[in-house]
Amino acid sequence: MEALKKTLRAEAKKILTKFDAPFTLAVGYDKKTIALSVTNAEDIQYFITQKNDVVSVNFAFDALSHKGVNAVIVLETGDDSQEKVECCSDEFAEQFGGSVTAFLPSDKAAVSFLHKRGAVMLDTVGVATTGRSIEEALCSLEILLKAKLAMKYGTPQPLPKKEVNSLHLRYKRESAKNQKSLFDFETLGKSPSHSSDAFMKSLAEILVYAKKMEIEELSQGVWRSVSIRHGDSFFITPQTKSNIFLTENDIVKVNTENGFYKIGKKPSRDIKLHQAIYKYRGDVGAVIHCHPIYSSVNAELGVDLEVSRKMQRIFGERIEVSEYAGQGTERLGKRAVESLKGGVAVFLSKQGLTVVGKTLVDAYWTLNAIEDESLKFFKAKEELWQRRT
Repeated sequence: MEALKKTLRAEAKKILTKFDAPFTLAVGYDKKTIALSVTNAEDIQYFITQKNDVVSVNFAFDALSHKGVNAVIVLETGDDSQEKVECCSDEFAEQFGGSVTAFLPSDKAAVSFLHKRGAVMLDTVGVATTGRSIEEALCSLEILLKAKLAMKYGTPQPLPKKEVNSLHLRYKRESAKNQKSLFDFETLGKSPSHSSDAFMKSLAEILVYAKKMEIEELSQGVWRSVSIRHGDSFFITPQTKSNIFLTENDIVKVNTENGFYKIGKKPSRDIKLHQAIYKYRGDVGAVIHCHPIYSSVNAELGVDLEVSRKMQRIFGERIEVSEYAGQGTERLGKRAVESLKGGVAVFLSKQGLTVVGKTLVDAYWTLNAIEDESLKFFKAKEELWQRRT
């Protein structure tokens, strides 16, 4: 129980830092529901073990009654929710398997929909997400809020239903074991085992930046891939494995020319994207693909980024959004290369941001800079709209 309380306090601080809004975090532990209702940093220590008169707390208790749900987050934004948030990115499709609808918090159908999708909007309250681990519920929250942000700045087009179903089924099939391990780690304090030293500097560097991206909110969950060129091959992060459990042995070596890798290994699904870039850009030594908040809005809306004058000497006047192609396909890699040209970054339509560099340090600096440029780009649009109205 003490390990769980420590985890809940740590996760509460993380949620407050990310969203700066009241929330309820509830988990099912030892056949009991334990909830943490937080309005500010001083309230983190209070635990709730039964229902009360707080709407978000009661909703969280009801949501945890479903088999397979171990964690619930209800973020109290107080919004009058729009009717529906469409499935307009690959991470949204994987996580939810379709659009997310708004309900009144008193509507019994709200809990049923939450169990079906893993997320729901609660009119006048905010948004709620579930997960098999706290991390999965938190990832769902970030993905849903990014999609709502895209709707604020434009009209993103939904993905084809067939592709949404395919992505979601694959996520459910591949992520279950990882999420169970995560919840055990969160509630029981089981520490993952890491090798004492890396057998190659490149592998250690990949681990450092994969984890750094999550800490600095440039990626969520397993929606990231990091690679480094190594001679006629490249090393890349594996698929569907949380950074918490990532070790040097999980990193996969891939032949750049033919894409071959050792049997039994599972490289990231972005392998063809990385391979295409290394094949056609001999100057590139490292590639990062991830889903930062404002860069994801660019990708979902298909809006080329107009670079600020200060950064044009480095990035040029604009950074393009590549034409849409299915996740993990050769076509995606080809279109990314076509839009990337000789540059250092490209938005993948509905699939986040890809950056390159001579080294991983270079690529990571570019990642931060592009996310900052995207933030400025949309904030400027918002200020212009406010002046006109």
